[in-house]
Amino acid sequence: MSYTCYKLDTDSRKQLMQLFPPKYPAIRYDHITIAMFDGKAQQPEPAQSVEIVGIANDGNGIETFIAKVNGSIRRQDGSIWHITASFDPEKTAPAIFDTLSAVKKPYRAVTSNGFLKQIIDENNQLKSNINPLWSVHLLRTPIPIKTKPLVQLNGIELKKATYQNQTL
Repeated sequence: MSYTCYKLDTDSRKQLMQLFPPKYPAIRYDHITIAMFDGKAQQPEPAQSVEIVGIANDGNGIETFIAKVNGSIRRQDGSIWHITASFDPEKTAPAIFDTLSAVKKPYRAVTSNGFLKQIIDENNQLKSNINPLWSVHLLRTPIPIKTKPLVQLNGIELKKATYQNQTL
């Protein structure tokens, strides 16, 4: 599996880590996925503007930033733009977070897509009935961040980009 993504520049990554220290041992703060695919994908336009508009934590191993890219929180495929901040690879996410399998099942808590589907509705509003253990904070003032040009990563490169207990 390969990914096309906007890679955060070093200063933006450092800024986010300082403002919002990681909650879990596997640290990312490094990219915004544009698309996942099994081959060549058409490259979308570079991001003109990227902002962090919220942060969410499921309390069980997934911490993610909600992002707005070019004025929208939605990717073309309908998923929410996000940056996985940190996760706990030893934890299991609930089956309702599984967006990739036909048969829903618990899986390792390494992606944020399914979690975000549980907290944001089709009108881009926070759902009113979210789990009380989940922490979701929308920012009053969005945080602008900078990204590098589009990058393609394969699954192995993405795994290597996860930093265990890294400090800046």
